[in-house]
Amino acid sequence: MDQREALGHHNGRDRVGGEMKLFIKTKPSAKEEKVKKINEAHFEVWVREPAKEGKANGAVISVMAKYLKVSKSSIKIISGKTSKQKVVFLYNN
Repeated sequence: MDQREALGHHNGRDRVGGEMKLFIKTKPSAKEEKVKKINEAHFEVWVREPAKEGKANGAVISVMAKYLKVSKSSIKIISGKTSKQKVVFLYNN
């Protein structure tokens, strides 16, 4: 599944230049890592790491990069670094 397929058809509402805004609800300290796609821009992400010292944030980036088949450097958390609700930019590398 490529990036386009993972995100589904997109009408451009959440696009900013060459970037795409994604909204992620995180579930830290989970038993397994997984991604649930809610719609084209909203996801739930379970990670094993606890929500301490940025460990869960790093795990969210890793899990989403693997899910979307993009590099970790193409994903950046822009809002919600200390919250379970995060907004990330997906850069078009």
